[in-house]
Amino acid sequence: MKVKFLKQLMIATKRMFYIFLLQVFTLQLVSAGSIKSQSIEQVKVSVSLEKAGLEEIFLKIEEQTDFEFIYDTEILDNRKQLSLSFKEETVATVLKEVATECNLNFRQINNSIFVKNDKTVPAKPGQVQIPQSTRNITGKVVDSKNNPLPGVSVVIRGTTKGTATNSEGDYIINIPEERSIILVFSFLGFEQKEFAVKGQSEINVTLKESSIGIDEVVVTALDISDSKRKLGYSLTNLDSKEVSTIKNTNIKTSLLGKISGVNVSPVRNGVGGSQRIIIRGISSISRDNQPLWVIDGVPVISDGYGGTAAGGGIDFGDPLSGIDPDNIESISVLKSNAAAALYGSRAANGVILINTKSGKQAEELSIDLSSSIMFDQPRDYTDWQYEYGQGSEGRIPSSQDEALVWGDKNWGEKFNGQTSVQFDGVERTYKAYP
Repeated sequence: MKVKFLKQLMIATKRMFYIFLLQVFTLQLVSAGSIKSQSIEQVKVSVSLEKAGLEEIFLKIEEQTDFEFIYDTEILDNRKQLSLSFKEETVATVLKEVATECNLNFRQINNSIFVKNDKTVPAKPGQVQIPQSTRNITGKVVDSKNNPLPGVSVVIRGTTKGTATNSEGDYIINIPEERSIILVFSFLGFEQKEFAVKGQSEINVTLKESSIGIDEVVVTALDISDSKRKLGYSLTNLDSKEVSTIKNTNIKTSLLGKISGVNVSPVRNGVGGSQRIIIRGISSISRDNQPLWVIDGVPVISDGYGGTAAGGGIDFGDPLSGIDPDNIESISVLKSNAAAALYGSRAANGVILINTKSGKQAEELSIDLSSSIMFDQPRDYTDWQYEYGQGSEGRIPSSQDEALVWGDKNWGEKFNGQTSVQFDGVERTYKAYP
């Protein structure tokens, strides 16, 4: 009898223990549910502060609630002080005011409120996002002929947030309520426009056509103007500003570093020396590789005067060094071999077209003044000999014919006061004339 009673007592004790555990578990679930159900949209606070910082505002809310603000200390930097006056208002209402004034974003996870800089990020499950107040801007975009423009990009400057116009040129965009907003309207073939939003709810825009990069007109062979995109060969165009902004004594130097594929050798023998230009590399080892120059439709030989030979030589420069960069309207470089079809075999290495400026009717008198100066120092200080004079093989000229033939030769006798016949047939003292 006693054993049976003890067994019943143990069974009853186990049942009571299980019931106790079940009650504790249920209480925890209810408590957790009550914590999660506490929302900033439900909890009310009273906040009355004058010129308070963010940290003081957060502490004021934490004192009256179970919420805890989590943020980076950088959030507190460069934030203006706020004056708040709320009585028995929800935490969400207070934070919306703070978010609008300080460009912040608040997210609730249980009893923690995370503070971040204003970013448009979709809210995740279990989070509450406090967005700034926004409003819609509508309008219509047309061209200069009042035709609607579909596909025009409408973007808030400084962000990637934007929209595009529909087939009727209409658009609608959502912007923050109390912020300085500038809308940027852009469309291919039209000039970009910007408009500051100052309380308007409707902004209609007219875009002007722009031919830049769309239908650029260039001058090709025989002074014929054509659209650049219609050409079947590579062409690069430089205007007068790109040529004359930096003053150079040789027009070839003005092309240095401005056109891809064009190699300009620097002047190696001082002011007035000739230069070489090679387009897209050397194509022949037996012929000249320089391009053909065409000035106002007239081909010009750009080979330099003089050159090197056995016994030395003199570089007198090239014809193009006499062109004033200020007189050039534009320079076009035809790189492809197809340019040879325009100017013949001489253009096999490419063509450089120069169009000079022409007279234009102006509404008022204008004067352009430009100047440049260049300092150079000779590199060669040769010590010339003054012991031997004009002649050949140790002989001095004995006739006018010999004087003319040996005019550039100084292999005559040593100066010792003798006389010799000069190029004009007159006999003079045989001496050096430095």
